Amino acid sequence: MDNTSRNAEYIRVAWHSYLNQHNSGDEWLTGFADSGHRDGGRRGVYGPNFILFLIVFYFVCPGCNASYEMQGPSFVSEPPSRVEFTNVNGGRVDCTVRGNPAPTVDWLGADGGSITNIPGIRHVLGNGTIHFPGFEAEAFRQDVHWAIYKCSAANSVGAVVSRDVTVRAGMPTVKLLPRYPALSKR
Repeated sequence: MDNTSRNAEYIRVAWHSYLNQHNSGDEWLTGFADSGHRDGGRRGVYGPNFILFLIVFYFVCPGCNASYEMQGPSFVSEPPSRVEFTNVNGGRVDCTVRGNPAPTVDWLGADGGSITNIPGIRHVLGNGTIHFPGFEAEAFRQDVHWAIYKCSAANSVGAVVSRDVTVRAGMPTVKLLPRYPALSKR
């Protein structure tokens, strides 16, 4: 059943539920005071409040029915198997997942343990990203900048772990051109 059919079914059920529960005081439904009939003496006439209810319910409903469908985590964007960057620019690795309830994302090191922030070196963000800021050559750490990571996501339904992500931070290379004596004698 698609979302449109579900929405229509929810509205139909809500309407019948409303009719079964309200035998009097139908001015909310019709906009008219009760005159002994369910619709205030005007059959088939719905008041502005009820019409507003249907409109709001229809647009809010897609989120309502989806909230009841439990789903284990799955990757929207699995991190690449290799990420390379220079110490000048820094780099990042993104991991985007979905599921219901919303999964928590954790990054694992090569040993399988959770990684943590290292101020100025590695930032594990709450949105599933690891950020490696630019760094001086002396701040290079092999266990951080030349390492393997995995993205892990879990919720009450299940868990998923990404492929290995090989991170390689390097220093930019400068190519020196040979000197040509003939050009320097001008």
